[in-house]
Amino acid sequence: MEINKIKTESIAHLSYLLSDKGEAVVIDPRRDAKIYMDKAKESGNKIKYIFETHRNEDLVTGSRELKRYTGAKILHGKGLDFQFGEFVEDGQTFDIGETVLKILETPGHTPESISIAVFPNKKCDKAVAVFTGDALFVDDVGRTDFFEDRKEEFAGMLYDSLHKKILPLGDQAVIYPAHGAGSVCGGGIADRELSTVGYEKAHNPRLQLSRTDFIKLKVNEKHQMPPYFKEMERVNLKGDDAALKNYKEFEILSPEELLLDFDNLQLIDVRSSESFLGCHIPKTVSIPLAMIGAYSGYFINYNTKIGLIADDRTQALNAKTELIRLGYNNVKGYLKGGVSAWETSGQSLESLKMVDVNDVLELKENSSPTFLDVRKPDEWENGILDGARTVFLGDVPDAIDELRNEKSIVTYCGSGKRATIAASLLAKNNIDNVSVFMGSMKAYERKLNE
Repeated sequence: MEINKIKTESIAHLSYLLSDKGEAVVIDPRRDAKIYMDKAKESGNKIKYIFETHRNEDLVTGSRELKRYTGAKILHGKGLDFQFGEFVEDGQTFDIGETVLKILETPGHTPESISIAVFPNKKCDKAVAVFTGDALFVDDVGRTDFFEDRKEEFAGMLYDSLHKKILPLGDQAVIYPAHGAGSVCGGGIADRELSTVGYEKAHNPRLQLSRTDFIKLKVNEKHQMPPYFKEMERVNLKGDDAALKNYKEFEILSPEELLLDFDNLQLIDVRSSESFLGCHIPKTVSIPLAMIGAYSGYFINYNTKIGLIADDRTQALNAKTELIRLGYNNVKGYLKGGVSAWETSGQSLESLKMVDVNDVLELKENSSPTFLDVRKPDEWENGILDGARTVFLGDVPDAIDELRNEKSIVTYCGSGKRATIAASLLAKNNIDNVSVFMGSMKAYERKLNE
């Protein structure tokens, strides 16, 4: 038996290919699913089953794409009205070579969530591993707030799933969760992506709580709910995502073509924050490539065509792939030659002022700009700049009208990347008195500790 982990860095999504003696199963695949077919082919295995541990909210699952090419069965738990695939039941088993997979119904994150216990053969009664989906993470457990009026019920279901289904598998079982650190599906997931049931039982802070305290904590948790989640839920329930035919091909736009369609495109600059600050095309929004998975769902809609500004074709293609995973089928193309081509075509350019930690210390003493903290609420709990205004990055578009009244704005975050995104949104909406604190809280805290 062999287990391969496939990670999608931008959203900290973890999927798996388990293979044994010529057969394979994929757990929670991402939309661009060729990687699973390639890995199975390399090891001489045929994909037999595709398991969805739950209806995903943060990406389009690749189950339908895999089935189109492999004919494998799609399997998921009962509790939601899926319009594709087949349902499984608690205790049901599936053979992959000599390996036996046993279904555990573990609702709580979503009503139909399942976990999959792994046994090396039919004679063994001790699980060697368990795919926990979004029920159990390393140092955390799944969020239970997707059904607003049933938070307490779902928190209780998750507690029971953890303590009655997963923990009884035994301390020896290795856990393979569906997400790692940085995912919006959990709040305190550890950086390491591998653990055991025994270790989590002893050290996971959520597993040390009584049922009453667990429910209370989960009901009061605050998580981000990106607008695109609703579209992911719809697609992953209905299964109407389009096949990815030639998805690596897209239009190459000359500056003249981009200018002609300028007002009809969502223009997204995927270069580094530093590059955007130094020189960018007016009315473009900065979303660096590494942050597309986490933040594009707040600012990009599914109907208007997307134009990409990138350093080169490879960067643009990687950005398109990230967007494809989130269900964006509306990428028109990218600007050939990037900003340099735009420059030499004689079109207008803009820049945004950057300030460093020394500038910020001086500003705090000698002037009174509005420091705008666009980090997440849990980050604010660890401290903000004195007098700063807090607006989570995803909520910046809703705060535009209020921010127009500020004399001068300095955006900041943890390092400067999110601050640049925020500043680009303000600039796009004709707020031009904005500076970006590069280095942000990391630089500020280091300076104070010198």
